[in-house]
Amino acid sequence: MGILEGLGHQACEVSQQMPGSTRDEVVIEYAKKHGLILLTCDFDFADTRNYPVGSSPGIVVVHVPDSCGAKAIGRLVRSALVNQELMDQLPKSLVILEPGRVRVKKT
Repeated sequence: MGILEGLGHQACEVSQQMPGSTRDEVVIEYAKKHGLILLTCDFDFADTRNYPVGSSPGIVVVHVPDSCGAKAIGRLVRSALVNQELMDQLPKSLVILEPGRVRVKKT
């Protein structure tokens, strides 16, 4: 069981739904079609020119140094997901998680 499921969220991995070479536009359309908030380390999804805030169920970008390991990323994601105030802001928002900082952009 992953972090998301362990905290009571439904989750699916993009790699289980479509090939790894799938373009970002296809990934975001899948999320929109299924009403899913996208959690990703791909900083391209933070570009509001291509992915306007409010145009999808929500996007959470985990932005960490390349030297961060999976455990550090997991701790960062977990700390965000247990923050009810942040969770209430997720729908239709762009959230950028960084070590020691959370940015939220809403429509």
